[in-house]
Amino acid sequence: MKAMILAAGFGLRLLPLTNYIPKSMLPISNIPLLAYLIRYLKKAKIEEIVINLHHLPNKIIDYCKDGSPLGIKITYSLEKDILGTAGGIKAAAPLLMDDPFFVINSDIAFELDFSDVIKFHKKNNALITMVLREDQQVEKYGIIEIDKSYRVRNFLNSEIPKKGLKLKKTMFTGISLFDPKVLKEFPDKGFCDIAKEIYPKLLKKNYPIFGFLTKNYWMDMGTPKNYIHLQKDILSERVFKKIMNDRQNVNLSNRFENVKIVPPVIIGENVELNKNTSIGPYATIGRNCIINKDCSLKNSIIWDNIIIPEYSKIENSIAYGEKNILKV
Repeated sequence: MKAMILAAGFGLRLLPLTNYIPKSMLPISNIPLLAYLIRYLKKAKIEEIVINLHHLPNKIIDYCKDGSPLGIKITYSLEKDILGTAGGIKAAAPLLMDDPFFVINSDIAFELDFSDVIKFHKKNNALITMVLREDQQVEKYGIIEIDKSYRVRNFLNSEIPKKGLKLKKTMFTGISLFDPKVLKEFPDKGFCDIAKEIYPKLLKKNYPIFGFLTKNYWMDMGTPKNYIHLQKDILSERVFKKIMNDRQNVNLSNRFENVKIVPPVIIGENVELNKNTSIGPYATIGRNCIINKDCSLKNSIIWDNIIIPEYSKIENSIAYGEKNILKV
């Protein structure tokens, strides 16, 4: 089975970080979020991944290449002009037409049994199965209503539910399973937003769109605050725990003298920690960094090649460039 990762967007909610790298390449515990997603899909027995690209595409291509560094086949759909969610999927259609395929946003983290979604999709003869969840802030993400058979009846108020039909309010996780036959309903070219243009049309035509409900972990990494929060959850092994490499929670103190390490902490290669510095908990330091004396780093992300001045107290922050520290 194949999956498509939507990675063409500008990541505007994550500015200024996404001026430097695409949102899917933001490092979490020194690993890009995209790498976590690809490893997770591989473990779920996805055999090939298609990634659409537009904003800073070479950052992704240089890291993933043809997929061999990550042990999976990866192909790319490069968008000269950004095409939106539906336009991006349709442009990649020649790479996806053989069998049902997953479509996944590139700025989310989650736990999900993909085989359960596939069984649900087949059982309901669905054209699209959307992975949904209930949430106290469902209005914030946009309401999707399903009936007792889990069929989607209202998408972002695009449909007026039939009178007397009892519906459950849910939100979309950014994960869906498509039957390729539905792509005939997508425009052949140009920008197209799947939420505004495709789902309302499919519902009006009474196409079988179903919602698979999950109660598992899910987070949208679309803001700097959520970026910091997601790293904490990954270090706490709340998500992606089955694909994590061994964490560096022990013996780091032996690597650095006169430094206090409070796990969990991740420290990259060629890092200099100077005396009377405290690192952690929930702090990661990228490669080739210098943390000068008498510093304190807590619940923060330090990108590669960063120098932190002496006496700095950094908490709930992202250091992403020379003298650039974003506090959230």
